[in-house]
Amino acid sequence: MEKDEIKKLDRQHVIYPWKAQRVFDPIVLERAQGIHFWDADGKRYIDFCAGLLCINIGHGNQHVLNAMKSQMAKFTYVPPSFATEAKARCARMISEVTPGDLDHVFFSNAGAEAIENAIKAVYWAMQVFGGYGYAKEYDIERWWREVNLIRLAPVTQQMTLSYIGEHVLGMPRSYF
Repeated sequence: MEKDEIKKLDRQHVIYPWKAQRVFDPIVLERAQGIHFWDADGKRYIDFCAGLLCINIGHGNQHVLNAMKSQMAKFTYVPPSFATEAKARCARMISEVTPGDLDHVFFSNAGAEAIENAIKAVYWAMQVFGGYGYAKEYDIERWWREVNLIRLAPVTQQMTLSYIGEHVLGMPRSYF
């Protein structure tokens, strides 16, 4: 498919996040290797997109590709309610670097799901353990207040991100 055909088809069917849809003119990418990608005209770019939606470990990284192929040969998808060796090993590795007795890991697909389930986890912990001693030890009481403000506040996404960043994560407002 030629660049103009790709762009026409793309604009007929794709909605882009964070873009003014009517005026957005996406760059048509053709290939990538390492830290670079090339557009359909052969222009090379450095991929500075790490952190937007993923971590940039380099395009075409053979170690990653081999690991993906190996895992895909076993399973192309596993629902979250099943155990696998890869999931168990990853959870153990995460629990080995988290502080104190934080030994359990919840895997989620995306940020929204992670936030939703964090809210549920705080609610569950307050219901199950309820006592102030537990809440004080893990600062759950503060998190419960913060979560309710986030959940109930009729604010825009950017305001919510700013609030979470500044008040929950302790990041300077300048990051937002």
